[in-house]
This record gives sequence, C-alpha cells and structure tokens, in this order.
Amino acid sequence: MNNKNQIHPLRVAGIQAQARLGQTDKNLAHFTPLIEQAAHQGAKLIVLPELAASGYSMSTLIWNSAERRDGSTVRWLQETSKRLSVYIGIGFVETDGVEFYNTYALGAPDGRVAGFVRKTMAERNCFRCAPGSHVIATDIGRIGVGICADNLFVPNLNRMQDNDADILLMPHAAPVPYKSGGLVSEKDIVQGRQSLSKMAPDRAQRVGLPTVFVNQVGPRGPEKWAGMLGAMMAPDKFHLGGYSTIADQDGKILAQLDECSEEVMITDVQLDPSLKIKTRAKAHGTYGGGFVTPHPFLFEAICYVDASLYGLAYRLSTERRRKARAVSSTGRV
Repeated sequence: MNNKNQIHPLRVAGIQAQARLGQTDKNLAHFTPLIEQAAHQGAKLIVLPELAASGYSMSTLIWNSAERRDGSTVRWLQETSKRLSVYIGIGFVETDGVEFYNTYALGAPDGRVAGFVRKTMAERNCFRCAPGSHVIATDIGRIGVGICADNLFVPNLNRMQDNDADILLMPHAAPVPYKSGGLVSEKDIVQGRQSLSKMAPDRAQRVGLPTVFVNQVGPRGPEKWAGMLGAMMAPDKFHLGGYSTIADQDGKILAQLDECSEEVMITDVQLDPSLKIKTRAKAHGTYGGGFVTPHPFLFEAICYVDASLYGLAYRLSTERRRKARAVSSTGRV
C-alpha cells in the first residue's frame, strides 16, 4: 500500500464449500471454478476455509494428506493466483519432515506465495502448535490470519493490533451440532448457529478491521476424533456449520451465507486505518491466554486436559515421525 494512512477499498470474496478428507486433487478441482467466479466478479482477495485442500478431521488420518511447502496445493495456489491475478488463501496440512502443521497459505498475483501462517491453537493430537505474527504484508494491505480456534482467544486479537493488520481473515472448519439427542440439546444447536453467525461482526468490532469468516460445510467424517471434545462431536449430531460472513470495520454484516450451501460471497470493504481499535480485549479464563468471550469452567478444564494428554501423545508418536519423514523425502506418506 502506498500510504498506510489512506482509506482503501477492497473487493473480497469468501468461498464456502465442502472439502472431502484425503481428496486433495478433487478438492482443488472443485474450488477452481468457484475461485474463477469470484475473480471474474472483481474480487482481489479470495478466501478459502481452513484445511480446504485436505478436508478436516480431528484424527491423525489427516497426516495422510500432508504436503511440503512445495507440494501440489501450493503449486496449484501459485498457478491459480497468477492466472487470475488475485490473492488466494487456502488451508492445507504441512510437514517439514519432523512436525505436522495446520497451515494457511496466501498466493499472490505474481505467482509467489505472499506468506504462510501456522495455527497456534491447533488440534494437539494432530499438529504442532506454532507461534508467529499471523500478519502477511502485501500490496493490498497487511492481511491478518486467525485459523479457526485461534480466533477464540485474546492473543490472536492482540497479534492483529501489534502487527498493524488492515483486514482479518478467519478460515474455519468449525463443527457444530445440527441434530439433538444424547448430549446435544436444541439449545446447543441454537447456540452453535449463533456463535458462527456472530463471529465475524464480533471480532471486527473488537479490533476495528474488516473481517472475513469462511467456514467449511458438509458432514464430519465417521472416523473417531481424539480427546474429550472430539468424542462429544458425534458424526450423526455434528457437521461443519457454514454461516460464512464478511463484516465491515464497525461490525456491520455485508454478506452472510447459510448453514449448508456451497456458495461464493463477494462484497467491497473499506480499509480505514483511522477505525482500527488499539484497546485490548478482556481475557476470560487462563487457557490459551484467555478466551475472547466467557466459556464455562468445565469447557476450559476439558481444553486443559485434552491439550496435556494429546499434546504428549503427539510428541511421543513414532507414527508421526515416520509419516513426516516419508512426506519430506518422497512427497507422500
């Protein structure tokens, strides 16, 4: 950006779509016409969900979709960004030969990768949690990225403020209840939908940034998910919950999708430096540096237990080391 104090308009798009676990090539082929649609309608920044390339799971089966940074997803990202002359963000499973990361990559119009962001509050049984600024400098602005659970915690908002982000992207693969029964009540379903539909406007108001929340849709897989939280998300009661939303800097909703449809949302936002908020958000609880909004004590306790037990299981896993080495040396598990 030529003058960081000027107001800049930006046309952005969010792509709400289903990504099937372990079907990277098919997923990328599925997203391509949706991206082309957004680009042809003038979008300069196109946002895909968390782990859109690999599909989402809280199971170590997701390691089977791991790639290096020079793998097929990043090559596709570079080619597509350059061909359409747009910025495109997509989530994928990254390995460096030792660890696995829940990573988000931003492709640039010149065919480069503008930057990578690794999830900080990652699924502990599957990924290494990674620090970082979470802000990528580009010629359209400083693009902040919070990957799914990162956005539940105050430190991610602080990172946006400390690193002078101009816009906040929130790629998600957020499971929510859609069918009552067992541990799931009708109240839980309503609260889950409200949480997703209010995520973008709430975070936008807290930091004074245009915010793009993009979520996967579709059923969660039948595989067993790890931890107490994973066990509570039964395949027949939970799905990936949609409600992708673009909000302006004051929290006004500019575009919002429903719970299930695969669709492209496009709108114009203003990047106005004078509206950025520097006041720190209040932290609730202590886990992860504090939640942005209050959560029940039992939920926080479960988070602590899951993080401790499954973080240890990840670090000790010989299968993790074997699979990471295999991808690093051969490009596949």
